[in-house]
Amino acid sequence: MRKNKGKSKNRKIIKHKTATFNLEPDGFSIHTFSLSRQLTQSEYHVLKKNLYRNYPGTYKTDSKGEDGTVYIFHNCKYFNRYGVRIRLMKCCFVDQKDSTPYDDDDDSHDTFSKYFLKMTINPRRLIEPIDEYHYLGILQPTQESVDRVVEVFRRLFWRTIFENDIDQYKLSRIDFCTNIRCDNKNLFRELVRVLRKLPTPPKYERLFYDDDDRKKANRYNKHYLRFACRTHELVIYDKTYQIEENQLDVSYEKLPNGVIRFEMHCQREYLRRLEKKLGCSDTDSLLHALVQHTREELVKKFSKCFPNVSYYQAEVLQEKIRASHYKKKNKEAMYKLVELLKTVQSVDKALEKLEAKRYDTSGILKNFEKLGISPVPLRKDFCAERLPGLVELLNTVGDEGGIVVPYTVVKYK
Repeated sequence: MRKNKGKSKNRKIIKHKTATFNLEPDGFSIHTFSLSRQLTQSEYHVLKKNLYRNYPGTYKTDSKGEDGTVYIFHNCKYFNRYGVRIRLMKCCFVDQKDSTPYDDDDDSHDTFSKYFLKMTINPRRLIEPIDEYHYLGILQPTQESVDRVVEVFRRLFWRTIFENDIDQYKLSRIDFCTNIRCDNKNLFRELVRVLRKLPTPPKYERLFYDDDDRKKANRYNKHYLRFACRTHELVIYDKTYQIEENQLDVSYEKLPNGVIRFEMHCQREYLRRLEKKLGCSDTDSLLHALVQHTREELVKKFSKCFPNVSYYQAEVLQEKIRASHYKKKNKEAMYKLVELLKTVQSVDKALEKLEAKRYDTSGILKNFEKLGISPVPLRKDFCAERLPGLVELLNTVGDEGGIVVPYTVVKYK
């Protein structure tokens, strides 16, 4: 009888493939902007009366600042379907010694009050029918698109209680935006994972999404980064995950690829600087100019705040550190940072742990940047040797062919 020698080992087959990061068709443009108009006391009360008379569903909210300022909001939902949210607002600088309950119709006990009308507009939704509205929602970056926004705004508010000349409003906020798509979901997910560990830039504060459901908040913050300073915010998030969170039909796991969004939210003070720089005297011309300068502003700010580095596996990072000219103590701190970032969820927290262990972290991130590497390692045995960082993505994507990343697929037969 023949002896059973057992099954032969499976044959290892390695396939070399490429994935591509591409700019979405709408390129670099604007997603949302806000218009504001200061009112007199009498204009405020007349407009408030007409809001409730003409637009059922208008409702009131209020809040109080730490300095005692009372904010009264009258929110009009009627134009939401056109991508326009309207708020009539009263800022009441109340004398804190005055204990009289606040009455919105009585201004006599205010030390000082200001009145505003604010409109927050999604321009893509404004100019396109709702059933054609694409979830990415960026205005096409052309002069014709801006002309259409201004014209549709004029028609929408013609013969309403609201001023329909866009130049009668000040631009109080604008969101520069771009979407980058990866055609391989494994590479995309790994990029999202390493980007979420980015260090907080100097003079910025990292803000976290908050929710009563802590698990939901923690899950969301794995896909969402927000860094704020006084004049603007920088936001990076996984748009694919947001689609799943909004309970659309396609689940995150079943999507064939992913979209990562980069945004810059510019507040009024930042916009004043751009007005002077671009030489714009009215809102219409400023919108036209900003659409043309979106890529320049967004790329410049992200490139200034974040290092131009690539992501590699830990072994490659260690070899690059070993081959560097840095002193032994600096190399030791760099090795330790790489090791910590295998499990620690942010560079900021990893640096805190290093400092607690008496390591000198001054200049450590600059040392990595000079080598062109991030201290955040790719997963062990990840299919690609390298992933591009966000600065490379923003600077290079949109060029013909996008950014091509080689990777391998291993199978056994």
